[in-house]
Amino acid sequence: MKSIRYIWLLSILVLLGLKSGDTPSKASPTWNVKFNHNIQWQQVTPLGNLVISTTEGLHGIDGETGKNVWTIDWLQNITPENYQPLPGTLFAEITLPNALVIINPFDGSIVANTKKSGFKNILVKNLLYESGVILVYGLKEGLQGDMSAFDVKSGLELWSSKELFGKPKNAFGGLISTLQVSAGLDEDADNQGFEVIEINQDNFIVATPMGIFSIATKSGDLKWSSTLPTPKGAVSTTTSSKLIKSTSEGQFYFARSNYLMAYNISDGQQVWPKVTKISGLVRDVVQFQDGLILMPETDANNNMFGTKLNFVDAKTGQKSWGKKNNGIKLPGSVVNHQWIEGKLVMSMQNNDKSFLNILDPKTGTFKFSDHLKIKGVL
Repeated sequence: MKSIRYIWLLSILVLLGLKSGDTPSKASPTWNVKFNHNIQWQQVTPLGNLVISTTEGLHGIDGETGKNVWTIDWLQNITPENYQPLPGTLFAEITLPNALVIINPFDGSIVANTKKSGFKNILVKNLLYESGVILVYGLKEGLQGDMSAFDVKSGLELWSSKELFGKPKNAFGGLISTLQVSAGLDEDADNQGFEVIEINQDNFIVATPMGIFSIATKSGDLKWSSTLPTPKGAVSTTTSSKLIKSTSEGQFYFARSNYLMAYNISDGQQVWPKVTKISGLVRDVVQFQDGLILMPETDANNNMFGTKLNFVDAKTGQKSWGKKNNGIKLPGSVVNHQWIEGKLVMSMQNNDKSFLNILDPKTGTFKFSDHLKIKGVL
């Protein structure tokens, strides 16, 4: 037995010239590929070639000939979870403990490598589809926070900024700023405390615990910055947040825990005279005609008030549904909704109980006075 164990990676079987009387035993592989190291997984790319991960590197295989077209030997032991197609492109992203690598799986070229840009740790990444730019926020030397933009076509780093969210007065101030921006960020999930929306090919808006910022996509220039909304009274300690691009021209929305505010895209000024609050967390926002339907979910940190559904005027922030415009009481969290002939079919959940109803968004009324109860989780 040879000391080096050969592993037959893949056999693509093509049944050539089979007739009705032929048996499967006559089928023969079109090609075989040998590797001297263990094969961990394989994946077919959108272009039809194969990407193979082994203990000696990452390989690209021609799907028709079986030829090993490329090998990146330093990408060893990559797990399937760490190799994912980059949405909206033909590229793939590889998440390493200390870097984000984007490759062209057809020719093996490196589109972007954050390690070469000095990143020691990646906290957040966002893909801007219209402009073809990937935003990366992470830590560099000395725990200095940094945001960089990479062009997904060329792989070039378009810009990098350590002072994007405010210029620190000294090194200690820079560390505090980094910690503020990094607060609540989760390395294993996108958009945790760091929300981004793309306004157009030239501009995007990002919200962090330090504020809201409008940034030129290709240059990184700061157009304006604005403060986060400050609601009066008690608010939830849950800090999940989201940015929502408005279907109306000229504004966007920022939601955090159980409140919402509208902003002007042009200058970042708050549109509504005061923050709009709801009962329950803002789970989803459905834009309808001249307003917003706020879909709530139960707040585990503050569930004594339950959840209520409400409609908010996009121009004024005024609520209009339910008793004293305080919303329509729901049996739990809205977990799903679907438009059907101008109505919203809504499913709700409260622990292991599920409910269903149909909402008329024009009147703010449900079809059934009692929500339909469904056994089990819908």
